[in-house]
Amino acid sequence: MRKPSIFSSNYREQMRRRRINIILIVLILISAVFFGVKYYISNDIKFLKGEKAADIQKGQKNDNKQAPDKSQDNKSQANLQNPGNEQKQAEGKNISYYEYKTAEGGTIKVEYTVQADRKEIIGLKEDNSTVSFDISPDKQRIVFEDKASGDIVLGDVNNTFIKIQLKEYISKASGVVIKQESTVKNKPWHIWAQKPHFTSDGRVVYVSHLPFVKKGNNLYLWTVNMDGTGHKFLGKLGYNINNISYDGFDEKGGLKIKDGDKSYYLAPGANHIALQ
Repeated sequence: MRKPSIFSSNYREQMRRRRINIILIVLILISAVFFGVKYYISNDIKFLKGEKAADIQKGQKNDNKQAPDKSQDNKSQANLQNPGNEQKQAEGKNISYYEYKTAEGGTIKVEYTVQADRKEIIGLKEDNSTVSFDISPDKQRIVFEDKASGDIVLGDVNNTFIKIQLKEYISKASGVVIKQESTVKNKPWHIWAQKPHFTSDGRVVYVSHLPFVKKGNNLYLWTVNMDGTGHKFLGKLGYNINNISYDGFDEKGGLKIKDGDKSYYLAPGANHIALQ
C-alpha cells in the first residue's frame, strides 16, 4: 500500500484511510489465523476422539470373545502321553482301550475304565463281524476269538495278549498231527476254536471241531488253563455253533451250556460235561 505524499491537498484524509485499511487487513489476518488454528485443532480433537472410540470398541469386542477352547489340545496331549490309547466320556466314566490286531488286519479294541487307580475291563469293540468274548468275574481279563485264524486270545488290564488255543492236535490212536495253520487255511468251514468263556475255577472253555476234521462232524467242548496249557476234551455237542451259548453259573459255580433244546453242565474242576 503506497504511502500518501505529505504535499497532497488531502494528505490527512488519505492517512486516515490508510490506517483504517491497515487495521482491517490486520484484523482479517488475525481472524484467518484464529479460525485456521481452531479448524485444525477441532479436526485433531475429532480424530483423536475417533481413534479412542475405535480402540474402546475393539477392546469391547475382544473382551466379548470367548476364550479359545483348549479341550481338543488337552485331548491331543493326553493321546501323546498315552500312545495307542483313546479316552472318551461315557456315562460319567473315562473309557480307554487297548488295540489287538487280528490275523486279517482288523482291529479289536478292548475297553477298560480306571477308578481309584484300579483298571477294569468292560468289553470290546471290533470293526468287522461279531466277535464272541467273555470278561472274567474280577474284570481283570478278557477272552475273545479271532475267527479268521482260529485263535483264542486272552487279554488283561496291562495290555498283555496271549493266544491259548492248541497250535496242533496229535491223535493218541494214530499219531496223526493236525496243525492249526494248515487246517484253517485248507478247510474254511472247520471251527478250530471259537466261543471262549471263563469258568468259575479259573479255566477257559471253547468250542471246536477237534479232534476231527471231517466236514459235517459234531462240535466239541474243550477247556484250557489261562496260561495256554492243559487242553482237555470235555464232551460232544451238536452240529450248529450258532445254537451253542453259555447260560451262566449255578450256586455251586457250575457252568450251564445251552445247545438248542439241550442243556449241559460243567461242574467246577470237572473234565467232562453232563447232559441235564
